[in-house]
Amino acid sequence: MSPIRSLGNRIASFRNKFGNTGLNAVNPAPLVTKATGGDITFIEGGYTYHVYTTTGASTFVVDKGPITAQYLVVGGGGATGQTGGGGGGGGGAGGLLNSTVPLANNPYPVVVGAGGAYTSATNITSGLDSKFNTAVAAGGGRGGHYNPSSGYVGADAGGSGGGAEAKDRDTGNGAGNVYAPNSPLHPAPAPGQGNAGGSSPSPNNPGNDTGGGGGGGAGGAGGDVSAPTPKAGDGGNGLAVPWVPPAYGTPGPDGSLRYFAGGGGGGGQNLAGGSGGYGGGGDGNGSGSGSGSPGTANTGGGAGAPSSGNGANGGSGIVIVRYT
Repeated sequence: MSPIRSLGNRIASFRNKFGNTGLNAVNPAPLVTKATGGDITFIEGGYTYHVYTTTGASTFVVDKGPITAQYLVVGGGGATGQTGGGGGGGGGAGGLLNSTVPLANNPYPVVVGAGGAYTSATNITSGLDSKFNTAVAAGGGRGGHYNPSSGYVGADAGGSGGGAEAKDRDTGNGAGNVYAPNSPLHPAPAPGQGNAGGSSPSPNNPGNDTGGGGGGGAGGAGGDVSAPTPKAGDGGNGLAVPWVPPAYGTPGPDGSLRYFAGGGGGGGQNLAGGSGGYGGGGDGNGSGSGSGSPGTANTGGGAGAPSSGNGANGGSGIVIVRYT
């Protein structure tokens, strides 16, 4: 028998046993899910994922339940503002919630919080809350800054608090685990979501009063400005979420796990700027006149602070739901 005929017999035998599948299939099998909703839906590793990245309200509808859903909800990160002769405070990260919940056949509300916005020297906001079902992740607090109309403005509290502005002696850094002032739930507590922003030194600490504190992150507090280190405060690190696919979040120190909700670095007018925390925190600007870096979109990262320039926007939040 010729090699070609032998190959044809093998293909025919395979088709008789398995049908027209694999490379010869004309139409791939449709995506079968137990729920609808999200900007992106896909199956990976036996789980169905629904990912919400567009800011605003939406729904997650279970129509083939019941299911047990694992979810990640991250609020929007806080913005940073202009400074008045000293580095600004980093924006606080949005709060982070990572848990599971049983769900029946029903629609469930979803909200992706926008990052805080720097729109002018007198209009700097904290991040907005994100929500899945009844779980609400608080927006991150804005960093301390200088307002030309009202003077030095303290950092806001939030899922994680903003860092203190370099010359903001009275109101200081923002607390974590609190819904931000522009949240409809303010001032209710938000336990287990984040950490406080870093502080800035007093005016009686010469040579060290030109750096802002770092914004708090979900995994750690924002860094303080300290005398031995000529650097503004670093943003607090976010948290790794091992089950999230690599397309989302930002890499951590080992480059594999994905992090969310990192705080923004403080600004330093005559110091090096603080580094943003793992999880999308923006870097602070230092040693000159410049703006900070924005928080990374869909991570809830806080914005980095300026040295003496304009502020920056916080990163938007995200909602990810998966089930088997």
